[in-house]
Amino acid sequence: MNKLMLIDSKDESNIQIAITENERLVNFFFESNENESIVRNVYLGIVDHVENSLQAYFINYGGNKNGFLSFSASKENLIKGQYIIVQIVKDEKENKGAMLTTFIEIKSMLMVGLMNQNKGCSVSKKISAKTDRELIKSWYERLDSHIDSHIIFRHSVMNKEYSQVENDIKNINQTMEYITNAAKEKTVRLILKAPSMIEKIITDYYKPDTQIYVEGDIQGNIPQYMSEYANKHNEIESIFKFHNIENQIESIFCERVNLPSGGYIIIQHTEALTSIDVNSGVCKKESSIDKTALLTNMEAAVEITKQLQLRDIGGLIVIDFIDMYQKEYMELVTKKIAKNMENDKAKYNLGELDRFCLFTISRQQLRRNSFISMHRKCLHCEGIGFVKKDSVWSSFVLRQVAHLIKEDYVEKVMIKCDSNLAYYILNHKRDMLYNMENEYNKVVQFEFVQNNVPCIFYEQDNILHEHMIDNIKQQTHDGIFKLPSEAEDIKTSNYKTPYTRYKSEDKYVEENKHASENKYISENLANDNQSTQYVKGKSSDFDYEKDIRLRMKIHDSSCYNIELNKSFTNINPISVDGKVVGYL
Repeated sequence: MNKLMLIDSKDESNIQIAITENERLVNFFFESNENESIVRNVYLGIVDHVENSLQAYFINYGGNKNGFLSFSASKENLIKGQYIIVQIVKDEKENKGAMLTTFIEIKSMLMVGLMNQNKGCSVSKKISAKTDRELIKSWYERLDSHIDSHIIFRHSVMNKEYSQVENDIKNINQTMEYITNAAKEKTVRLILKAPSMIEKIITDYYKPDTQIYVEGDIQGNIPQYMSEYANKHNEIESIFKFHNIENQIESIFCERVNLPSGGYIIIQHTEALTSIDVNSGVCKKESSIDKTALLTNMEAAVEITKQLQLRDIGGLIVIDFIDMYQKEYMELVTKKIAKNMENDKAKYNLGELDRFCLFTISRQQLRRNSFISMHRKCLHCEGIGFVKKDSVWSSFVLRQVAHLIKEDYVEKVMIKCDSNLAYYILNHKRDMLYNMENEYNKVVQFEFVQNNVPCIFYEQDNILHEHMIDNIKQQTHDGIFKLPSEAEDIKTSNYKTPYTRYKSEDKYVEENKHASENKYISENLANDNQSTQYVKGKSSDFDYEKDIRLRMKIHDSSCYNIELNKSFTNINPISVDGKVVGYL
């Protein structure tokens, strides 16, 4: 099998790495200076507060948000104000802090050292031969006096000399000793920066049968111990184009993936899960609908497992296969998925194919999503993929104009929108606009801007004001806008728990620990059967009518760099056959 690792480091602000097998792209990595990953960085942080309801500590480690450290990821019980060494497990997201752990991992080419865990040795499951495992454990016994942590020997230790293993152990011990000594100075700071993305990928994905090609500076980007294995890309064409994978990289960001027999899959992401829909398309190779469904589903099972690794899709994944009614066919598809997931480096859990032909996978995300790193939300649709039609916007704009134009303090009204919306209003809503202008003897004018969301301004005493309209999407996203609720309050206190855990400085206090499970269940059932008294939410002092009313915010005209005498110059429409097609 021809395996290549292609590194594009020509533009050092945007590093790209592709791994191919037989000219097929199997992994792609991207990192920019704008969103550099901090995974595996080690910090000295301080406990900002303890949240018992979430079973977690929130750690100030110097990031934009406090990091999240679950009780299970901490070796000891912590208190507020306590300093602690932590490592980043997952980067910050838009509305979530970084995930942290106190079980520090120090990786090398041959092994992984684990701080804060019991001293011992583990061997990769990929090393299955009994003789090989015994040899590695004998090495560990010889090195036991030099080791103060738990060591995991990786698959790459195979066919290596004892001297190389010994050297790796010394490097890991030196790193751990440096971390421990650096933590003696009690200030929140970065202790150890993680290796560069290139070094991480080489450490995690390089194998002896892999060839490395680099476009850019080898010495500055490739670790010294790997530089002898790296080859300089000297072709005129870019490295990805030369190896014919540019189009494969672009296809990662497409929802549709075509299958060999004419079927296809659609991959779509939501906040809660990733859905994958399997379609037969133009597949006509089989003689019956059952066999067509089986063929398409088998091809989809292979392709989906590849796409999960290539796109590094994490979280809950729901696959909607084509309906099959024979149990043996369903078993074949399930086995195909399980077999192809075996080479995945991520941790995962496989569900079962149910009677609706839905299959669920829970998968660990290994790195920052390349799609998010390389794209930003559309300024017009805000990421949903749709914008309002001109007919809808026109009605909305005219309602706001009707509200404004009747006010005595308003002298003129300006609508700033794109040309398509202006054409629509003047062609289809001309009579309504004309009647408003005549009734109140005021002028409504248009100014073209490259913005899909129209803005409305009015003039008062030669000062330009913006007619402020609530951005409900943004307010909902920020948690500001809430619907009026008449739902009954749910009292969780009515449901008893077998025991309550309290977090103290040095131990957990468990109450009613010896209460039997049967008694607990019967008490909860009894509570459910009783007529529970709920208290309806009282109406607050919040004035909904006032909130719904459109707010107006006054600005000095200089804020918009608009000259009044120019902004309100009359625009003369050009009409052809009674339709507005342009302006003078």
